[in-house]
Amino acid sequence: MTARERTLGLAFAGVLLAGGAFLGGMLLSQWKARVDAGEYDLELRAAEAEILLDQEQLWKQRRQWVTSELPVYTKGPDAELYLLELLEKSPSKFGVEVFERQPMEGVDQGDLVSARVSVKGRGEFQDVMKWLYELQHPDQFIAIPAFNLSPNEEETSMINVSLVVEKWFQRDLTGDRSTAEEEDPS
Repeated sequence: MTARERTLGLAFAGVLLAGGAFLGGMLLSQWKARVDAGEYDLELRAAEAEILLDQEQLWKQRRQWVTSELPVYTKGPDAELYLLELLEKSPSKFGVEVFERQPMEGVDQGDLVSARVSVKGRGEFQDVMKWLYELQHPDQFIAIPAFNLSPNEEETSMINVSLVVEKWFQRDLTGDRSTAEEEDPS
């Protein structure tokens, strides 16, 4: 092996070591970034858990209020009729015209059951917002999981609203746990 070959070999080994160190450093920095992100998420969850544990009494009071105030679910059609009647009366108080109310399949989450209705209507923006605000009052136990506003092309001062309204009920745990689907023989 000549001196020139030895120099080239050492240079090649140096380049390999430098490249390996560079790639190893990149992999190490990516791993450290993942570990740091995981540590940050863990600290965030620990802080959130600590806050929730500090507020344990508040959450117990809320649960007690919800279970005492939430209406009891009896039959699917009764719940849907209640919601349909509510959606027939309440918009007119605010000057909102509802032109379509379509019952949908409710959501069953064990002890909680909802009646769902798809609603389409129109009105002035302020009136629609006031109606939606009043509709979702906490003691109503109504949620709006889907919501869409669009301008009314015929009357520019009005907007079209399309939404899904859910009225939540608690299942009667003292009696029969059957649902409306189980009671319906068809």
